[in-house]
Parts: sequence; C-alpha cells; structure tokens
Amino acid sequence: MITWPAVLKMEGDSELIFYRNEDEWLKDVTTNGFIFCETDVVIDSNGHEYIVCHDNQAKPLDLMDHHRVLSLDELSQLVREHFSAAGDCCVAKIMFNDSEDAILALSEQSA
Repeated sequence: MITWPAVLKMEGDSELIFYRNEDEWLKDVTTNGFIFCETDVVIDSNGHEYIVCHDNQAKPLDLMDHHRVLSLDELSQLVREHFSAAGDCCVAKIMFNDSEDAILALSEQSA
C-alpha cells in the first residue's frame, strides 16, 4: 500500500510532481488529463515504486506495486535532477536522512 506523500516521475522528464495524499493525486491527474506511458511511476515516502495502471482491466489511475524500492542514493539523485532542472544551484550538496526526507523536500515547491 502506498505511503503518502509521494511523487510522480514521468519518463524522460526530470521534474517530479509532489502529492500530499491520494485525493490530491486523483484530482490532479484527472483534471489535467495526464497521458501515462508504461514507465511512469509514483514513488512513495518509503521509496517504493508504483506503476500507473491505465488499461481497461484496472480501476482508472490505479497504482500497482512495482516491487522495486529505490535506494536512498537513487531517490536523492532524482530529487537533485529535479532541483537542477528547476534552476537551483549547488544541488550536488543536497543530502537526505531517508526516503521520506527526500520526498518532503519537494513539498515546498508545490506549496
């Protein structure tokens, strides 16, 4: 089961989109009409990846456990790439204590 908050990582895009909870996620993706590809994932506060199901058999926008957990280094690198793409400097110095800290670092940008 997904642990919120979480971020959406879309294939080919350095931007991570922060979601505080499932309601915020569902509202955003249904309102903005996202088109998902098979490699887009939601990463939760524990570093677990979830695939966005978009087939007719699954509930629309259902998240299926990918059975992959990102290491803190992998997640930190994604967050650094996000901040770098947003124009922040000195991103190489950004470090986190755990996956939740890495995810929460994105919350201020979404406020």
